[in-house]
This record gives sequence, structure tokens and C-alpha cells, in this order.
Amino acid sequence: MGAISAVSSAGAAVRRNPIIFAAMVVVMGISLLSTVVQLLPIANDPLVSSLLTSAVSLVVTVFVYPFIEGGIIGMAHEGVVGHTGFGTFLSEGRENYVGLLLANLLLFVIIIAAIIVYLIVSLLI
Repeated sequence: MGAISAVSSAGAAVRRNPIIFAAMVVVMGISLLSTVVQLLPIANDPLVSSLLTSAVSLVVTVFVYPFIEGGIIGMAHEGVVGHTGFGTFLSEGRENYVGLLLANLLLFVIIIAAIIVYLIVSLLI
């Protein structure tokens, strides 16, 4: 019953360290901001507006989320074994940024390659 013990450990960590919940609220806020930007009419031309909002979302997803992911994972790990704080979020985010950025960029390249392959195959059929 590893899943049940993991949930109880996570619950205990969040009760001891409510700052972990605050970090998750920051992530939700950034996601919400990214969604709101997509809804704003940035330019008169819908195509330009769509391209600009997609670019903003892409930049946030590729370059901001790795820092946040690293910080939250570090806080969660430290929270399970003891107490954590916002300083851990910042230090772990900086420490793990490059690795997570490279992983996100690799994932982005794989997705783009899959889309290109799909388009080529769909044109051949």
C-alpha cells in the first residue's frame, strides 16, 4: 500500500509546512495568468493576437516552470523529512533549473517532431 502511505506522508508534510501549499498557489496563479493572457485581445488581427498569446504561453511554460518545478520538488522533499521554507524553494529552483530546462526543451522538441511527422503522414494519406 505504497500509495496510501505516500498520501499520508504528503498530508503530514503539508500540515507541518503550509508554505508548500503557498508554492502550489503560485503555480496555479502563473497558470491562470497564462490563460488570461490568451483571452486578452492583444492585437486587432486575431491571427497576430493568437500568435502573441501562444508565444507568451510558450515562454512561460518552457522558461519559468522549470524553476518552479525544481523549487516545489525540493520543498516537498525537505518537507517530508522536516521543516521547509521559501528559501528552499528559491535555492532548489536555482540548483535544478538547468536540468529541468533541458528536459522541458527536449520534451518541446519531441512534441514538435511528433506534430511534423503527423502532418507529413496525414498529407500522404
